Amino acid sequence: MRKSGKYPALYAVCILLFCFAAVTSYADEKAAQRPRIAIVNFTENNTGPGTGRAVRNSVEINFFRDGSFVILEQSRLDSIAHERRLQVAECRDARCAAKIGQLLKADYVIIGSVDRLDTYTVAMKVVDVRQGSIIISDSVEAREVGDLRPAAEGLARRVAARIRGIGKKRRTFEYPVYITANFQYFFPVGYLRRLADAGYGASVSARIEDIFVKNLLAGMEVQFIYFNGKKTMRHAIMVPVTAQFGYSLEIWRLSFVPLVSLGAVYSMNNYYSDILHLTRSWRRGVQFMLKAGMVVDCMVYRNFHVRIGAEYGSSFEEAGDAPFISCIAGIGVKF
Repeated sequence: MRKSGKYPALYAVCILLFCFAAVTSYADEKAAQRPRIAIVNFTENNTGPGTGRAVRNSVEINFFRDGSFVILEQSRLDSIAHERRLQVAECRDARCAAKIGQLLKADYVIIGSVDRLDTYTVAMKVVDVRQGSIIISDSVEAREVGDLRPAAEGLARRVAARIRGIGKKRRTFEYPVYITANFQYFFPVGYLRRLADAGYGASVSARIEDIFVKNLLAGMEVQFIYFNGKKTMRHAIMVPVTAQFGYSLEIWRLSFVPLVSLGAVYSMNNYYSDILHLTRSWRRGVQFMLKAGMVVDCMVYRNFHVRIGAEYGSSFEEAGDAPFISCIAGIGVKF
């Protein structure tokens, strides 16, 4: 290809790399945060008015004293519930708790109840917001009203210890893994546009999140790209294999993921050897490739997600660069 001289694509990608470094440094600061916990008012059954709130307050105080968590204030919970018209007092299942946790950007939501038959029973459940399911369930009994506070405090200490244990397991072993099949449409840019028309392709990508710091991710992608040729080129085929690095910004069920990818591409270009296009020849080679883009993943059903996005990439040869822009649509699963 023709020598471009100043490699404008490389300069653009370098700017994106600088922005990515700024984002990851911000992620380092956020990673120091402790697990965020929201505690919903406990429901009451055959007890005096205000019993559930009193037990909930005792549980909150003990979680705060533990020092391992960030406790979200009740006033903030009430404010968001009012804005979204949610009936927090009726929140008794994992689905409702997970919805509240997503709005509060909490890691866990604690729901519970105070029931009275012959004795008082305080029940507590911990909902993992990311999984949308109950991960801890425990209860304790109290003979009299005066026994409720120490009973609730002991229950809170047990549950807090179990949550800390879950956090340690996650840090040492459990990392979210995303595998996605992508379909892409490519637009050649610059000098590549003179040789090829728009193309299409497919890829399989896999990434692991929460590496070293929360929401930081790394992965790998294998692509197949096909461009229809112009004039002397019949077609061009690229097979890139790249490593991906990025940071996931999660809002509700959406994950906004800026990505930077680098690796190698094996190119196979088929040219016409004569004016009448009767004979053809192949030019093959391996080049360095650099890409930057943004994808948005939306969880649609349990662990399944759909993806849309766009990226700018370029392969670099001795003669110059071959840039392109692509639109991405995909579907995948989270483990």
